[in-house]
Amino acid sequence: MCRRRHVAHNYTLCGHIIQQAETIVVCYSRYCKFSPSHPSECLSPQCTRTCAQYRGWPEQYSLRIDTLCPNCLADYTHSKDLYRV
Repeated sequence: MCRRRHVAHNYTLCGHIIQQAETIVVCYSRYCKFSPSHPSECLSPQCTRTCAQYRGWPEQYSLRIDTLCPNCLADYTHSKDLYRV
């Protein structure tokens, strides 16, 4: 069954969490109406009896990244350049 995927990047050095854009995970099952493998000739009422009519539960996970987030890294690099002698 096709489903959505939610990913968050957790930057440990600054503590910021950045949500990534939602993506769709495709199952390629012919019995899922959201799948590209679902036959175009499969129509109601037969389709509603034999095929998944909703997406599955979303995948949700967080990646732990041991660095600064892109914004903090840019601020750090910029401030370092300002004080360079």
